[in-house]
Amino acid sequence: MTRARARNIITRIVAILFGCTAAFIVVINLLKSKFTGVLLYFHKLETQLPHPVLMLMGVVFIVGLYLLLRQIGDREKRRLSERSTLLIAGGIFFVLQMFFIYNYCFESGWDVQMVLGAAREIAHGNRVVETGWYFSMYPNNLFITQIFAFILWITIPLHLGALDYLAIVTVQSMLCVLTAWMLYQIIVGQTKKRWLAWFGLALYLLLVGISPWTSIPYSDAWALFFPTAVLWVVTTSAFKEKPFLRWFIAAALAYIGYKIKPQTIFVFVSAVGVDIINILLEKERKPLGKSFWRGSPLGACVGLVSAFVFALIITATAPIRHNSDSRFGIPHYLMMGVNHISLGGYCDDDVIFSHQYKTPRERNKANLQETARRLRWMGPSGFGYLACEKTLINHFDGTFNWGKEGEFLKIVYPERNGHLSPFLRNLYYNLTIHGKYYPYWCTGATAIWLGVLFLMLFAAFGKQDRFSIILMLSILCITLFETIFEARSRYLYGYVPLYFLLALQGIGKIEMAIQKLRQKKLHHASML
Repeated sequence: MTRARARNIITRIVAILFGCTAAFIVVINLLKSKFTGVLLYFHKLETQLPHPVLMLMGVVFIVGLYLLLRQIGDREKRRLSERSTLLIAGGIFFVLQMFFIYNYCFESGWDVQMVLGAAREIAHGNRVVETGWYFSMYPNNLFITQIFAFILWITIPLHLGALDYLAIVTVQSMLCVLTAWMLYQIIVGQTKKRWLAWFGLALYLLLVGISPWTSIPYSDAWALFFPTAVLWVVTTSAFKEKPFLRWFIAAALAYIGYKIKPQTIFVFVSAVGVDIINILLEKERKPLGKSFWRGSPLGACVGLVSAFVFALIITATAPIRHNSDSRFGIPHYLMMGVNHISLGGYCDDDVIFSHQYKTPRERNKANLQETARRLRWMGPSGFGYLACEKTLINHFDGTFNWGKEGEFLKIVYPERNGHLSPFLRNLYYNLTIHGKYYPYWCTGATAIWLGVLFLMLFAAFGKQDRFSIILMLSILCITLFETIFEARSRYLYGYVPLYFLLALQGIGKIEMAIQKLRQKKLHHASML
């Protein structure tokens, strides 16, 4: 077998696996009423229409918007430069987003309360003692807590008072705008079509830009930046002639993203895996000289080591009293992922179970034993049903589990504006403070999300390139991760731009198929 043929086979296998996964996600969403998990309060979604109808509406809306912008793009001539247009649009987007957040902002409970509270203590020079138990179990949040503390520290002279966390939200909003810019650049770089990039930005605005997740000072809003940033670095032509710099930046961003939200690492892993396969299976294998080893591999290693040292210094200097023996390891989340009672989601009983063991070794061993026991009890059919439930929980919610965490609306501030504040709070508030427009936002966001999931299925067809395979592998990795470990739809939030890119490819594949059918019909007619 030739190297080229082997590479084509691997590419085809990845596309088939992705296509099957995407089809499974779509079918599970269409059969939502057959599963009970999403009817539970923790996962219940207040949409106005059944999921099949929402998916159809989403597809019609996205395709209609695509055709409209294509028609406008073909006719309209640019009057402003691309850079000026993006700067103006980005500035307006940032100002409006912050103005809206200011009018509906609130302080949330759950992990956000722990992280923000510790960051405030550190920013004012105090040692964190009371919440040390939390960081003992979840030391992964030490890094982002230090980042938040630094942001709060530099804004102390502003005397923001109880609204000091808006300084963190401001940075999150900037990252949201920067992610939109990178999405635009990625689409232009891959397709050379600026109107298509504006179409991608329109989807981004509707599902991410107006999403209230930016207002929550936690890792989910920060995780949005890193997968897209790594993808932009490893695919943009700006670093094509600078392999060392490309992989240094990509590796550093990937590791920092990993320290903030572990799931963000999958784009980097996918890109590295694709490039290794391409090197090994080149049509004409060439010897790898010093210039190669001084480029990509060295750049990636230096980037990882630099980011590792940076993160180590940041976390090691955190003035938080915590006990490393209480840390929950990967086996804990694996055990929680096969909990049929909580449907693979967070479970207090599992936390209590893990907490009773004094050392990480004992805890990991007990977690693995309990995982094996649960798998034996469920059997293949039981685990298959659980996988279906978890797939639905992860993918059925276009709000990405908004408002479904503990004490979500912990502190609600007075209204800032007599008209805008009530409207936005009616749009985004749920639970005890139920907004009358909230179901409509859920319906619209979920329809667009389901439309994206359906359209990305068609990206698996036809010829695939390096960019497509990186996207598909990244989504396969995050899907597998969420299926095995804890189920939570907000963990997909950081990958939304990648889902957009695959949906755009899916629309392109549908267009190509329609054009081929038309050509065949014309050819057949001419032969008659």
